[in-house]
Amino acid sequence: MMAAVPSQIITILTIYLVFSAIKFVQCSHGDRHPVYQRCLQSCFYANCSTKTDLQEFDAGRPWYLRALLWDCEDECGYECMWNTVEYYHSIPLPCPQFHGKWPFLRIFGIQEVASVVFSICHGALHLYFWLKFRSKVPSEAPMYIVWQAYSLICINAWVWSTVFHTRDFIWTERMDYFCATSLVLASLLTHCIRVVGWHGGTFHVGITCLCIGVLSTLFFIHVWYLAFIKFDYGYNMKVNVAIGAVNTVWIVLWGIQNIRNQPYVWKAIVTVLGTSLLLLLELGDFAPVGWIFDAHSIWHGATVPLVCFWYSYIMDDTLYMYELMFKFKKTV
Repeated sequence: MMAAVPSQIITILTIYLVFSAIKFVQCSHGDRHPVYQRCLQSCFYANCSTKTDLQEFDAGRPWYLRALLWDCEDECGYECMWNTVEYYHSIPLPCPQFHGKWPFLRIFGIQEVASVVFSICHGALHLYFWLKFRSKVPSEAPMYIVWQAYSLICINAWVWSTVFHTRDFIWTERMDYFCATSLVLASLLTHCIRVVGWHGGTFHVGITCLCIGVLSTLFFIHVWYLAFIKFDYGYNMKVNVAIGAVNTVWIVLWGIQNIRNQPYVWKAIVTVLGTSLLLLLELGDFAPVGWIFDAHSIWHGATVPLVCFWYSYIMDDTLYMYELMFKFKKTV
């Protein structure tokens, strides 16, 4: 009996330390609730506290949960989340969030199925139009390399969006946020190069390099601050919204100014205005419909068609610049 006491004390202390290590920066009503906390501790003690328990747990779970790194503690958190949701509904009270996120129905180990599907759609469309751009636009056309690089940045961003929504870890979250910023800045950079760097049928190398240097430096400073100084969600959101707003206003004003000579620019105007208006969906934060579709995933899905408009504009504009380049060469 005396030998069992230290073992129980060690188990209790282990449970205490595990749950004390949870970051409360993103704590929400759901994961703070006593029902959730008691369930979590009870589940961990019953299923995750000994080597035998962990072996039994590992042997009984499907391969896809193992592949997506769902461990015993994660399973307890998922189970207790739904227990707490049922408790809130029985009171009744509105559905709570857990660790800053709504509860989602997990399918084959994927945490946010709708966002994953729509992220894949975005990435696939960027890949499709990247290939179509290469086949339709001559490689010597102005902005050819710029738009090729832009497409690859977009594909990379949507890959990490897919990874993050599939499985929410600190590192997948960071990569999703950093790559999303790279996408927003790449959109601004391409417009800077197009409008400021292009002049008289040719590129001004100095101005183009300055645009690349300034915006690249801003990106690395932003990532450095978030990665090594403070990961501030509010700051990150403000930076991305500010960059997006500047780009939207600039493209709209430039498009209105040039639509008479370049009628295709309406596609760019529709894309940026549509993206900005649909972003308002994010403000209507609500519990997921059917535990799958939340405001964020609906925004992802609603913006998929706009990718087609954007690439149509890109190809039309690059071919327009290509014709101007030849006209300029003939007059020189």
